[in-house]
Amino acid sequence: MRRKFLAILLLVLSFSAACNSNPVRPAVSTLGSPVSPIVTFSATATLMASLTSTSTPTIAPTPLPTATPTPEDIVPPPGLIYKTNNGLWRVDSDGKSAQLSKQFFDYISPEGTSAIDLKGSPFLEEMWLTDLVTGQQHNLTEKLGRSITCAVWWPERFGSILFGSWPLQDGGRNSGFLSIIQADRSGYEILDEEKRLKACLPRLRTLEPSPILRVQRE
Repeated sequence: MRRKFLAILLLVLSFSAACNSNPVRPAVSTLGSPVSPIVTFSATATLMASLTSTSTPTIAPTPLPTATPTPEDIVPPPGLIYKTNNGLWRVDSDGKSAQLSKQFFDYISPEGTSAIDLKGSPFLEEMWLTDLVTGQQHNLTEKLGRSITCAVWWPERFGSILFGSWPLQDGGRNSGFLSIIQADRSGYEILDEEKRLKACLPRLRTLEPSPILRVQRE
């Protein structure tokens, strides 16, 4: 029995030694070349690493061109308004002249479209407005019950007229209290009821030849 056990032990040891001296070779394909393992993880990892490591390029914005201010064209005035012994005239920018009115006007509005004139008996005058475009006339002060003198347009306030006024019963005075009215006959007001204006010179009907009154503008 002891001999059988020893024989079996020797066989096992011999087989084990034979296996260690002749390792099992890897399987081969039918063509005789070793079968290469399919590597997928390493390639995918490399691709992902290259994608994540590549930084997105920064695109600098294109600067806008500097705006150059456009110079404004200098527009000549459309005409000049002047007076003669024959009335009121206008010369436009191409040299053509036209008569606005045969009537003499003392005061032309700053924009050159209206005129005011004082009419009536000396020291009992009223103020009339004439539209130089249509020729229509309106009495601005007929309902005030006051005499008018020293009328003048107020350039800083469109359509405003400054003048001196005093009650009709105070006739004979060539002055008045500073007053204002609008060209549409509204806004009449005595601005100073205590101090009179300085006396105005009587209006002279003898006119110097063609003095320019106003540069007309659009």
